[in-house]
Amino acid sequence: MVAIRQDFLTDERQRRMEIEELKNDFTEMVMVNRIIPVVSHKFALRAGRLVQGIQPTDVSIAFDDLLYDAYKSGAIDARERVSLIMSDMIVSAVSRKSGARAYVAVEASFAISVRDVTKALNGGEILAKAFPDAETYSAACGRKINDEARAEADRRGVYIYAAPRDASADPPI
Repeated sequence: MVAIRQDFLTDERQRRMEIEELKNDFTEMVMVNRIIPVVSHKFALRAGRLVQGIQPTDVSIAFDDLLYDAYKSGAIDARERVSLIMSDMIVSAVSRKSGARAYVAVEASFAISVRDVTKALNGGEILAKAFPDAETYSAACGRKINDEARAEADRRGVYIYAAPRDASADPPI
């Protein structure tokens, strides 16, 4: 009886983990369509495009070449390069204020956690090392955020976008 109960609990935990993973993957897919106008508005950027995301593209391949150049020059190490390649999203744009290239490291999760805030911040810091002449920012996006993660984001300067369920409820940009 104990073994059956243990198997049930293991199966239930596994199902919950899979559901959380699916919710996070879905959130990433939804945010791909929203994040460029949101961060462009927040950070005064124009001509934004996704250079790293859920689906490899010609743009992400070209961005990886830039990361490789930064690695070969010693600006970033191999671990940092892989960290950026594994980022949920990276947006490349042009600053409306300075005209400089700008990059935004974005972490996407259904429920934004302190871990997401930290990953976004680390991504922004690595981008600054890889591209010292560019403006770099960090953001986390999702459907909800707990108080601890919001406080950490405020403390560390990471922009939070908590998306409403209904896209029509987004603020005008």
